[in-house]
Amino acid sequence: VQDAKAEFLTWPGGPQLASLVAGQTRSWTPQNDLQARYWSTTYPMAAVIEMMRLVKYVRASLPLQLEQSVLTIYSPADTVVDTGWIIKGFEQLDSRRKQLVEIAGSADQSNHILAGDIMAPENNASITDLISKFVLEGQVR
Repeated sequence: VQDAKAEFLTWPGGPQLASLVAGQTRSWTPQNDLQARYWSTTYPMAAVIEMMRLVKYVRASLPLQLEQSVLTIYSPADTVVDTGWIIKGFEQLDSRRKQLVEIAGSADQSNHILAGDIMAPENNASITDLISKFVLEGQVR
């Protein structure tokens, strides 16, 4: 997560402090009409806290061994997550088959949503092709 202050959510008393400072919900302004119509732009602060607990758990689990193949797609310009952790996590991931793919950009202002008709349709074909090739090349023949 890019915002270093998000770490405090997992500290003792962090959830209570978050409720006092930020309230019971997290809201944000959609970037376009379709996002306003189809996305949840308000959700409980408890969801943010659980997401940060998962981030903390995964970071503490590194290095990690997985039997599954792993395809990681990210943008170095992402302003939501700390891409340094994406790379560090990928490097500490032991998987029989893994691939790290950098996507230059997205129509999404945060460069976090990399594909999808609502936020980044310009990347749909290339990312769909990338995922398909990764899955098909991993099949036992």
